[in-house]
Amino acid sequence: MGISRQHIINTFSDDFGDENIACELLEETDPIPPHEIRSIAIQYFFSGVGGTERVIAELAKMLLNHGYDVCLIFDDTENSFFYDFHGDYEVYYIPNEEDAFKTNNYEERANALESIIKDNSIDLIINNSYYSRILPYDLLIYKLCSTYSVIIQHGLISQSMTKLLDSIYLQWKVFPFFDGVVTLNKMENEVWKCFCKNVAHIPDPVSYVDELNKIVIDKKWNQIIWVGRLDNTQKQVMELIPIMKYVCERIPEAYVVIYGPEEEFGLLERMMLEIKRNHLENNIIYGGVLGNEIHNVYETSSVQLVTSAYESFGMAIYEGKWHSLPLVTYDMPYLDLLQTGGYIAVRQGDKKAAANALVKIMLDEALKEKLSKEARESAEMYSGIDIFQKWSDFFSILKSNTNVERHYNNEKDMLKTLLETIFFHYHIGVGKKNVLASKVVELDRNLKIHKCLLHELKNIGREYIIYPYGKIGKMTKTILNNDFGVLEEAVLDNNSNEKSVKTTDYLNELDVGNIYILFACGNDTIREELFMEITKYIAAEKVIDVLLNNS
Repeated sequence: MGISRQHIINTFSDDFGDENIACELLEETDPIPPHEIRSIAIQYFFSGVGGTERVIAELAKMLLNHGYDVCLIFDDTENSFFYDFHGDYEVYYIPNEEDAFKTNNYEERANALESIIKDNSIDLIINNSYYSRILPYDLLIYKLCSTYSVIIQHGLISQSMTKLLDSIYLQWKVFPFFDGVVTLNKMENEVWKCFCKNVAHIPDPVSYVDELNKIVIDKKWNQIIWVGRLDNTQKQVMELIPIMKYVCERIPEAYVVIYGPEEEFGLLERMMLEIKRNHLENNIIYGGVLGNEIHNVYETSSVQLVTSAYESFGMAIYEGKWHSLPLVTYDMPYLDLLQTGGYIAVRQGDKKAAANALVKIMLDEALKEKLSKEARESAEMYSGIDIFQKWSDFFSILKSNTNVERHYNNEKDMLKTLLETIFFHYHIGVGKKNVLASKVVELDRNLKIHKCLLHELKNIGREYIIYPYGKIGKMTKTILNNDFGVLEEAVLDNNSNEKSVKTTDYLNELDVGNIYILFACGNDTIREELFMEITKYIAAEKVIDVLLNNS
């Protein structure tokens, strides 16, 4: 390989992390020399609570149990690895990609990644950051270290369209340079076989099933369970409100318990307000985030509800099936777990149909028993798959095919041509426009905050508290600290897990005489709610909106 680490670092800086330039460098790389695989690193850009992190823990445990050396690599954030487990493995944190792009400097991340690979004699890296912008540059470091690389496609090619992200184009350009691609469903497998040489459909590993043998434990006939991240794009948690409103017209005592972390800032608060407005406080309950204790809740529930717009595997669906739970779900016909019984699928977004299916299952014991039996049989059929053997076979393919010249399968296949056209047109249309628009918005917000603080800091003797602490709050703190050399009294946010961030109750402990709030909310849908919340503690005239106060 004629490319040095410094060349990679310089290219990132010179071209602002452009993935096309990185792919040109990847074209120049040599095949990885064949070698045994004994030491494996599993990498992801987030280490908190989520389905991918849970899969990483299961995969690491499986590989450790079969004699491999394993380490985990996460981007450096304030979140520790939630699914930590007993075992002989190391967890490393490297400078995060956001900082690399913000500072236009890849050097610290490159140095850390290379050191981990060399110090641990890593033979293979399994990367899970399937839509990471920095992915092609990390891949260059793997190749520099002569390390096999595999990317796991945890998503769907179409999902980025729902968020107006350009990751489809990135995946199309970068995935073929990995030594292997692992997909979680057969549909996605067929897509990537068009572009990549070693593609395997390997479902997510699940190890806890051996410890769970009971099928039924005192189920509550009127309890529904919903498990997943609280977002309104993929998991569509807000769909629960109209669904439960319909259900409770028929079964007033029915209720759903929600378990999962909040992903979209302010969504939980917004959801609770909607629940209250619809008088569903006793019918929609937020249970927080649970680890293995979640299995006790599965056991006591009567039916599971899934409102996802899309899933690539559906770990929660599998868990529910293992616990013999009948399932009501928005239809996702490509999922492996929906190829067998135990569920009722309704059209995407059809809330009345979902409600009717829930009511039907709760009131019809014969149907409930039938679906319960089918669900457990479906889970047992899946648990019979030897996931480790599939990975072991895949490792053998990597070693045997490494020196095969890079090529695309089915060059003249119309599916490949169709997909290429979609990816490229999306990139030059929505992708580029969205990236440009987001940069313009960010620059505009930065300027507004700067002007606001420049005017406000003329008031000598005032002390400032930043609220809330989302993207705009962090931008405000950076400008206040770095550009003006002023430290805030505190940062407030009722939905943050960061240790240094306090809740609004903190204001009760202060003499607020000289305190002013730098109100940093860029979300119009929750701006009024958050403003009302902070003015419970401090007069409205002492709340300075950093995006509006630009005198």
